[in-house]
Amino acid sequence: LYQHNQNPFFKILTPHFISEDNEGHIWFSGHGMSRYDAVNNRFEKKLDSFPQIKTARKEAIGLVADHAGNLYFGVVENGLVIYHPSTKKYEHITRSDGLPDNTILAIYLLKDKLWIGTESGIACYDITTKKITAFSTSDDMPAESFSGIRFYFDSVNTHLYAPFLNTIIRFNPYLLQKRIYAPGFFIEHIRINDKKIFYHPGTEIRLNAGEKNLQVTLASINFEDAWQQQFYYRINNSKSDTGWQLGGSTNSFILNNLAPGRHNIEFRLVSKTNSWQSKVVSIKVYIPPPIWKTAWFIITASLLLITGLFFLYKTRINSIRQKANRDKQLAELEILSLHAQMNPHFIFNALNSIKEMIWQNDKPNASRYLSKFAQLIRSTLEQSRQPFITVNQCVQHLEQYLEMERIRFDEFIYSIELDKNMDGDHIHMAPMLVQPLVENAIWHGLKSKDGNRILEIKFYRDKNHIVCEIGDNGPGINHSQDSKKINTAHKSISIINIHSRLQMLNEKYNMQCSLQLIDKGDADTTLQGTTAILRLSI
Repeated sequence: LYQHNQNPFFKILTPHFISEDNEGHIWFSGHGMSRYDAVNNRFEKKLDSFPQIKTARKEAIGLVADHAGNLYFGVVENGLVIYHPSTKKYEHITRSDGLPDNTILAIYLLKDKLWIGTESGIACYDITTKKITAFSTSDDMPAESFSGIRFYFDSVNTHLYAPFLNTIIRFNPYLLQKRIYAPGFFIEHIRINDKKIFYHPGTEIRLNAGEKNLQVTLASINFEDAWQQQFYYRINNSKSDTGWQLGGSTNSFILNNLAPGRHNIEFRLVSKTNSWQSKVVSIKVYIPPPIWKTAWFIITASLLLITGLFFLYKTRINSIRQKANRDKQLAELEILSLHAQMNPHFIFNALNSIKEMIWQNDKPNASRYLSKFAQLIRSTLEQSRQPFITVNQCVQHLEQYLEMERIRFDEFIYSIELDKNMDGDHIHMAPMLVQPLVENAIWHGLKSKDGNRILEIKFYRDKNHIVCEIGDNGPGINHSQDSKKINTAHKSISIINIHSRLQMLNEKYNMQCSLQLIDKGDADTTLQGTTAILRLSI
């Protein structure tokens, strides 16, 4: 004999229901639930709170256990609760899931069917499929409320008895089926942008561009359980599908900002008690895109844009080419002009030499010099008309000039060395740049030196440059009295001219040309002479 105040696991004021689970444990329910272990003769578990159920009355009504040990009971005004002792988890089933009412008065488990008596009628819950079927007056059920606290099953005649107010009914629970009378379901009307209305629109409507807001009103002909029906909708097209969206009990849907294109809009009517199969109606809606999004407009605009860009490109290219040609012609004219400036300077020096020979009455050398001079003038004129010449042409011109200079100044030795890895017939350079440097080396370097006079000229390639080195063993540019006089009075005209031409080549042809004059004595006092290093881009 146990009392509620003698055991902490049996504090149940009024135990109304008793049930045995699959392990032989006895469950008592009232204001809470307790489990009795019959083997060990003790109460070992108490449940007096149910998660997610907010109610002050924790009474467990109509307690039953299935073959898996799961417990089924009702909670006042909170529907059906399923407790799984193995996982200690709860399931909660209410009117929103299909129960006729949330106030459960009686529960009876018959095989896999849980019969539930509520204040608003009887329902059957299949514990295997978890499907709820509610029975109403259309299934020959009484109009009165269920009034008992338990069912009674006659196993001999397979009848289940259920008490109602002033009525007791009996039925075969294995044969009782829900009568299905699906209500009529259709689209009553569609309002477009709060202006235009389509009544009973049929299966397809075509809207105008910009008409993208719809209000759809549905209608169902249901005189039995309209309060148990729910509406769903979904929108699908070639790109997406929203899936079924619950609209609740309202029969009006507002669909805003529909994108241009074809939409299949479906509406579904469902019975929460599964009294009848759901019904679906659909309508196809076509919203044309705005004119600037149509294919023909995009293609036309794209063609016009491409054509315009092509003409702009051609115009720009022609303008650039014309400017490049003008710049090239201008650069060539400027370079030719500088070439022409070299000729008078060179001719002036040569004529002075002839004049000096005549004054010295050296007629044979004057005649030979004049003949060489005439040949050199012709070669110089030909090169001065060309913006670029080959390296071999430059070497030939230098040899002509040096042979002429040896007539009046034969006491020097010269050599011209061409790198064997450089193709002198196919590498080009600007003309009239090396000869003035050679002339300076002779007249400002070797002329004032006593003893052996040596002139060395080298051509070689350094990556993307042609390098020409002109070296003499004179006193050096920083030690020659002749050079000091020139530096104090004015810079050499030929050197100034060469720097101007190199600057022009760098600007107009994007080259990296340079001229460097080095006094050998600055690096080594035992050496004499000057080295001119001319670097020209290939």
